[in-house]
Amino acid sequence: MSTRHALLMGWLGREIFPCARRSTMLALGLALTASCAYAQRTLHVAPNGSHDSAGYFPDWAGASTSIQAAVNLATNGDVVLVTNYPSPYLLNSNIVVSSSITLRSYNAGALDATNTVLDGQGLVRCLYLSSVDALIAGFTLTNGNGLGNGGLTHGGGAYIAGGILSNCIVAGNVADTRGGGIYASGVNGLITDSLIAGNIQTNNASTAAIHGGGGIYLINSAKLRRSRIVGNRACYQRYYTGGGGVLLYATGEITDCLVSNNIAEIMGGGILLHTYAAGQVVSGNVIAAN
Repeated sequence: MSTRHALLMGWLGREIFPCARRSTMLALGLALTASCAYAQRTLHVAPNGSHDSAGYFPDWAGASTSIQAAVNLATNGDVVLVTNYPSPYLLNSNIVVSSSITLRSYNAGALDATNTVLDGQGLVRCLYLSSVDALIAGFTLTNGNGLGNGGLTHGGGAYIAGGILSNCIVAGNVADTRGGGIYASGVNGLITDSLIAGNIQTNNASTAAIHGGGGIYLINSAKLRRSRIVGNRACYQRYYTGGGGVLLYATGEITDCLVSNNIAEIMGGGILLHTYAAGQVVSGNVIAAN
């Protein structure tokens, strides 16, 4: 784990957003309950498992050694538990979640984002999420570079085309175009109760499009709630863009967030609202020292 990443873990403390703990756990519980409408299975992931795919990774002894293998085997309503581990889960391709499952970290029953790390190794994006009923909870996404599904270098740590990212740390990622940490598109995309810190949208894009969003890029009614967006940077120097912390393009929502110590080369050190449209909501935030 890099020194910068270790410092970011220090900002986190034991809870990402203590004042939202009750509502977060309620939301997580509701999501898990909703999944019960489907056939239920619990699949397990651990680096030292025996990879019992025939048994659907039924316990920790038979756990999958690959997160993607367990996700691929899971069907709607299943829960994939990923154990915390001293070393990161090293990724050679972005994890793709396209079904209505819950993928979450597990440490004696609790979420453990600090010690369940998905590492893109500077080679790939960490996560691509495209199911409106999927829930991803309790991971650190780091060292992603935006390469993966979606066909664009958007979202260094995560590309969210649908579904919920909750109680995660998205730190130390880069993307050439949109969203150094996260790119989220669509009314069913939600990021909540998370820390987005130390991500960079670079200045390497070759087109004069609306790029930016050092921490996160929101578009097409995606939502960001009860999260901390801290110490991110948007370096793109072409066209009228920026958004060191957040770039919100047209419709979308930013509510009850802390946005601080972010930097943009052009405009909008904290938040850039690009192209106002009805349905653009920015409310209850603390925006300071950008």
